[in-house]
Parts: sequence; structure tokens; C-alpha cells
Amino acid sequence: GPSIRYYRNGQVFEHSNFEQGKKHGLSRKYHKDGSLLSECEFENGHAMPGLKEYKTDGTLITSYPDVQFREIVYLADRNRVDLELSCKSTVNGVKYYLLAKSNEEISRTYLISENNASALQYYVKPGETLNEQITILAEIPTELGNIYARELQYKLLVSNTE
Repeated sequence: GPSIRYYRNGQVFEHSNFEQGKKHGLSRKYHKDGSLLSECEFENGHAMPGLKEYKTDGTLITSYPDVQFREIVYLADRNRVDLELSCKSTVNGVKYYLLAKSNEEISRTYLISENNASALQYYVKPGETLNEQITILAEIPTELGNIYARELQYKLLVSNTE
């Protein structure tokens, strides 16, 4: 059900809804002066893309860190390609998830991260080609204490001609 959290000064800090103990639905946070700080949709405890954050003067924040993809090729000696994900965030704690869709259900696989970066490894046998559409969800902590969720697509096309 609904939950309301307050600042010590009595002002409302957050309006959220919960289902089975997890945030679900629209969550709103407020600055100490009562102005809107953020709006974010949650699904089963996870922040969804579409975060809106506001400065105390009401200005919408539109700039967030980008996630970069980098292919590291080890085909000659390991038959492998690493796909590195990184985020130049001033806030630590970026989390990455590999998203997969099966029977209209979306599953998340957490990718272990260190220093706001993570990597996926793909093996490609000699003479084979890998053609993979990869969907990543990055959860980037913001300076205002929210999670900026960003869904990203990457097309990995690698041929091992060795």
C-alpha cells in the first residue's frame, strides 16, 4: 500500500506505493522546502527508466552520465571477445543487468561491477560468427540520491576467421 516518509521538520520527503514489500508504481520525493525533487516509476522494487529530477527552483535535470561499450578482442589466443561496460559517474555504485525476454517475461541477470564498470565474455570458435543483440539495464545513482535507470542496446557482431 501507500507509504509516506517525512523530514524531521515535518515536510513530506517521499510518497511511494509498495506491493509485497517492494516499491511498485510512481514514487515522488520532495525537497525540504516542499518542492518536487523527483518522480520515478518502480516495478517490483526496481527503478524503471524515466526518472525526472528537479532542482529546488523547479528546473528539470537533463544531464546524466553515459554508459560506454568497448569490445576487447582476444580471438587469436583465447577465441573470446569481452564487452566492457563503463560509466564515468561521480557517484559510485553503478549496477548493470543483462536483460533477457522469455514468454513475455523479462529477467535480469546482475553483472558484477567494480569501479562503475563490468564485462561480459563471449566465446567464438574459429570459423564462426557471433551476431548478438544485447540489452543492458544500467542503474546509476544520482547526486540527489535517486537511481537513474537506463536501458541500452548493443549489437555485437564478431567473426573469428582464425
